[in-house]
Amino acid sequence: MLVMVGWRGKPGEKDEPQHALIGPRLLDNLRANDFPFEEIPDTLDGAKETIARLIERSLREKTPVALIVPRNTFAEYESDKDELAQEVLRAPGTSFVKARRWLSPIGQEDLPLSREFTIRHVLEHVKDTDASVSSLGGNSRELYMIRKEKGDDLGPNFFCIGAMGHAFALAHGLALGFPSSRGRVWCIDGDGSFLMHIGNNAVLAGIGTHSNVVHIVIFNAVYSSTGSQPLMISPDNFLDLAEGLPYRQKVFVDSVGGLQAALLAASGGTLIVVVVNDRVSKSLPRPKETVEELRGLFLKALA
Repeated sequence: MLVMVGWRGKPGEKDEPQHALIGPRLLDNLRANDFPFEEIPDTLDGAKETIARLIERSLREKTPVALIVPRNTFAEYESDKDELAQEVLRAPGTSFVKARRWLSPIGQEDLPLSREFTIRHVLEHVKDTDASVSSLGGNSRELYMIRKEKGDDLGPNFFCIGAMGHAFALAHGLALGFPSSRGRVWCIDGDGSFLMHIGNNAVLAGIGTHSNVVHIVIFNAVYSSTGSQPLMISPDNFLDLAEGLPYRQKVFVDSVGGLQAALLAASGGTLIVVVVNDRVSKSLPRPKETVEELRGLFLKALA
């Protein structure tokens, strides 16, 4: 992955005060995290060579790399309107699609579905040729437990360890190189993770309406991994927020029958919010494999 990093507050250059702290430390921070980087040269040929060199290293070492872009490197871009946003707003079947709400008139504590049951049921619909991304914490640990119990290969799933809020972005990026003829990409996400980068999710939902991603968000109204603190948003408000996002298809469920129907009807560009109770196991296993081993299994499965 090539990451473009804007460099404001570069030493020796006058800039806005908010850049004065991090700017002089940017390169040291990248070095401290073993993040390969190069600064973009001020010539077109030099820039091309630098980018090619970074991409080659990224592929060779299987590591993200950074292209450092100082202030005023590029000419200012002027546009009368945001064409991408206008395209999303005009597209039929995106922002203006109402969600199908297959919900019960009972309290959340009485709901029959749990997070574990939901993940087990979703995995029954994931084919061997599909790929999946699971968000951090309990979602990934339960998915790991279930696959281990069944003797299934861990490889097709990317465990989004420690990167809260990034599961859908990773799934979308994966889908860009994952042909629909091979299968689908499933994103098994949590409500807190979903909210953390809701703006990013909105953009990706709009530009990915024809992708092969099925986005599953499990709503249990708590941050389970850190002590079950309340999410501070009601189920109704959460669902209203999700309904406004430009997925091609949106379904909200809280029952076994509703979940089954939603999974069977799901196509690319689909959001399924599953409202569950907050009961979770307190003794979930943690992966015995190292993150490098899990990455290796994932890359092998995609080959």
